[in-house]
Amino acid sequence: MPIRENREYRNFKNDFKFIDKESLSYEVEGLASTFDDSYLLFEYNDAFEGKKVEVWEKVDREAFKEADMSDTVFQYNHGGHVFARTKNGTLELTATEEGLSVRADLGGTQGGRDMAEEIRGGYIDKMSIGFTVAEDVTVTEEDPEKILVTRTITRVKKLYDVSAVDFPANPNTDINARSMEQARQDFVNKALSDLRIQKRRAEIIERIKSNYGN
Repeated sequence: MPIRENREYRNFKNDFKFIDKESLSYEVEGLASTFDDSYLLFEYNDAFEGKKVEVWEKVDREAFKEADMSDTVFQYNHGGHVFARTKNGTLELTATEEGLSVRADLGGTQGGRDMAEEIRGGYIDKMSIGFTVAEDVTVTEEDPEKILVTRTITRVKKLYDVSAVDFPANPNTDINARSMEQARQDFVNKALSDLRIQKRRAEIIERIKSNYGN
């Protein structure tokens, strides 16, 4: 599947399903993203002073409020073939209390109908999204055993696609794998750099307090 650079992909492990298995309709529904639900993004062992680094992430419930979803498409494994889209009304995206709800009519193409039958049979039941982030907040904490980095996506810039997937969205080429790993490492390095600055600042403050007897 053609994973694009400069986009982020997430599989939220949320089942999606047929609205009515007994009818001839090809409409499916599910959640593309959940809100305020922390999930482990990735982790590194011995990444900072011999400690493990865990990176957790969650999506704020207001994250999609200003997102560009004017031409979001429904695909299979982010593969490029369009089975539904918001632009022609066959794909509906709605922010609910739980998350970003998806409702798609896959009856417009033969490929869509074939995929709908696989969904009906339970062969495909997961979703993944492709998007870019406009704003996020990262908090880095340290305890005796590990470094905990928590990223909250507060504003999604653009939602490119929601995809039915048989497995979580992963790059399928060495180039894409290296690109994603580098992006992860850059993110961790930035978080650890911020932690070093925090620790250095705390040391300076303590020294000033000690010098002035406060």
